[in-house]
Amino acid sequence: MAQTGQIFNIQKFSINDGPGIRTTVFFKGCPLACRWCANPESQNRYTAQAQLLDDDRCRCREVTVEEVMAEVLQDKAFYDQSGGGMTLSGGEVLQQAEFAAALCRAARAQGIHTAAETTGFAAPEQYGLSQSDTRTDIYSLGVLMNVMLTGQHPSKKLAEGRLGRIIQRCTQINPAKRYKNVLHLMEAL
Repeated sequence: MAQTGQIFNIQKFSINDGPGIRTTVFFKGCPLACRWCANPESQNRYTAQAQLLDDDRCRCREVTVEEVMAEVLQDKAFYDQSGGGMTLSGGEVLQQAEFAAALCRAARAQGIHTAAETTGFAAPEQYGLSQSDTRTDIYSLGVLMNVMLTGQHPSKKLAEGRLGRIIQRCTQINPAKRYKNVLHLMEAL
């Protein structure tokens, strides 16, 4: 079965998303709702509105790695000449980490430079440090709870008191030190 992902745009001749001339693949979906977001149409909160309003600007399409690469490869001569390549942007690229990794592998197999723009809003294992499992979601819940309480990532400012201790356990770098599953987290809450 072909690896698929959700995107909302592929923009050719991008010159601000990495070195040289690039094609930028915009991923759909982001857990954040930053007021200064350069691509608010990528945010999760706009999906339902787009469907209700029949607005194509906020819609996404499911594509395969092969479909994206067919479009990216059309401009390979420009990348070769300028030192450019393919940039993955969003939304949050790490919400579709497997698809992003498959795209990067396919591009590199063709000799195309790759870059990714990310908020880093992901568990450490999603950066390839170890295998993702249910504790990956526990990490994300910990970050989300902390952002809701303090407005900041727990690495910048940790919530205080009992909730701070729960969040600290949720966001341990080592997944074995996090809550085992959501039921254990619910008990702690």
